[in-house]
Amino acid sequence: MAHVPLPSKEVIDEYAQIKKSLEGERSVLQGSLREVSGTLPGLQAKVDDVSDEHLAASPERIAAIRSDRNGHWLPLRAALLQEREPLAVVETTNHIIGLEETTGAADRLADDAVRNADWLASHAAAMKRLTEERSKQSDIEGLLAAKEREIAAHECACVDTKASQSSPKSSVVSYSSG
Repeated sequence: MAHVPLPSKEVIDEYAQIKKSLEGERSVLQGSLREVSGTLPGLQAKVDDVSDEHLAASPERIAAIRSDRNGHWLPLRAALLQEREPLAVVETTNHIIGLEETTGAADRLADDAVRNADWLASHAAAMKRLTEERSKQSDIEGLLAAKEREIAAHECACVDTKASQSSPKSSVVSYSSG
């Protein structure tokens, strides 16, 4: 019958201290992962706030409205400067109303373009932050997986140490003839 020595108090204490340290590090990583994972939905919502209404003031639309505005203004200007024959009352009225409408529309689009610039800048910043946080999440997940492997390796090393301590230092084989 083999005599199995128990690990010494120092070995047990060292194992417990290392395990406690590793588990503490794992706990910190898990907390960091929860924190990063908690910020992702809000950041994603900011990025997802993209819609066509934010981009209504495209350069093409502004150019089209300006062209319409000029189409109303140029005949009025030519008539006022007597570069052409006077316009009929109906034609003058249509050009004046068209000029007012297209001038207002062009002003609104210009204002929207300024707001879009601010919106696009904040959207780009939100997208950058989301990308950074996803990268951070991925890094933490990798660190956490490595920490799990380190804990498992520590536990295996402890089991191996116990196994090697429990094997007899010398074996005696005796044969009896009978």
